[in-house]
This record gives sequence, structure tokens and C-alpha cells, in this order.
Amino acid sequence: MSLSIYLVSIFLGLAGGLFYALKINKGQEYSSTQHLILGLIIFVTCFELYAIYLVKNGKHNVIVYNVCFYYLETFFLMGYLYTIHQSKKIRQLILYFSVVYLIWGIVNSFFIQDIWVTMHNYSFLIASLGILSFCLLFIFGIAKNNKYFERPLWSLPHFWNTSILLIFYSTAFLYFLSLNFLHEFDPNLINILGSVNRSVAGTMYIVLGFSYYAPLFQTAEYAK
Repeated sequence: MSLSIYLVSIFLGLAGGLFYALKINKGQEYSSTQHLILGLIIFVTCFELYAIYLVKNGKHNVIVYNVCFYYLETFFLMGYLYTIHQSKKIRQLILYFSVVYLIWGIVNSFFIQDIWVTMHNYSFLIASLGILSFCLLFIFGIAKNNKYFERPLWSLPHFWNTSILLIFYSTAFLYFLSLNFLHEFDPNLINILGSVNRSVAGTMYIVLGFSYYAPLFQTAEYAK
């Protein structure tokens, strides 16, 4: 996926989320989490545009991705996962993980990977493992507790969101993990895999933006 199509994907997710928030979401069941996800997409739109602006003006944008993507977006998603989990133990784990991740980010920035010049791929690998773990715990919780037994899974926004997060962070984890090894064998392969990773990311923002429409398509049999 080219950069322009990737940006279109983000704008599409943003448009879907904004329309739902302004025209449809009037105190609905998923109001608070939808606003959180919408805030995330707005944030991503802003920092991606700013990063492109810096490059076009001959400036480095490493610090933008390090701060905004590797850390702040991770905390956004941790906030979302904290909100959707009902278990107090899992919520505590999310809080502990977030605090440890913040401490790690500070240590990594000052002593391991200079936050101004080096992409924090070590931090991203840690963040990916955390997000994947808490998404899996949520999905397993649905299966174990039958909380949404009376509804089809496709009508649950949180199911769509956690599923697409699983897909993106699984592929991104493998991509970032293999970067150093791939560079030694075939640098062109990095560009191909990077394009694939960008495609999954664009799809993720579209799904996040439109996932809250899912309950609108429930049949009368399942609707409240």
C-alpha cells in the first residue's frame, strides 16, 4: 500500500467514526469507547500528517513516530482495553503493564536507543506483546463467560476492534522483529513487507472507525 492510500484509509476511518459520533451515537451502549477510539484516529491523523510535513521540509520525523506511535498510541489502546475488560485483575495488569512500559520507554530513550535518531523497535515489540495478550484475554473471556451469548459476535464492536488489533500487531510484531535480519539479505524485501504492514494498518483504522456501526445491523431476533 502506498503512503497516499494509507492516508486515505485513515481519513476513511476518521470520517466513519465522526459521522457515527455526531449523527448516530446518542448515549448508546458503546458511547465512551467509541469516543476513545475516535480520539485515537484523530490523534493518528494529526501525527501522520505532521510526520509527512517534516519529511517534505527536509527534517527528520523519527521523534514523532517514537513518541506518538510507539508510546502514546500504545497508551491510547491500553486505555481502550482497560475500559472493555470487566475483570479487576486484568485491569490491574493493564495498569501495571502501562507503568512498566513507561519506565522502560524512559530508560530506553536515555540509555539504549536515542529517541531523536533511532526508531524504538524494541519498545514496539514489548507494546505489541502487551496489546496482543490483552486482546486475546478479552476474546477468551467472551468464550469463557458467554457474556454476549444472546448476540452474534459480528454485532459486537469490541470483537471487531480486538480482532483487528490482533491481526495488525501480530503482523507488525513479526515485521519489526525480522527487520535487522532481512536487511542483511535483501533490503528490497523490507520495502515489500513494509507496504504489507502499512496495508494492514490502514485496514485497522478503517475497522476501528466503522466497528461501532455493527450493532445497527442486528436482526430483530437479536436486537434489544
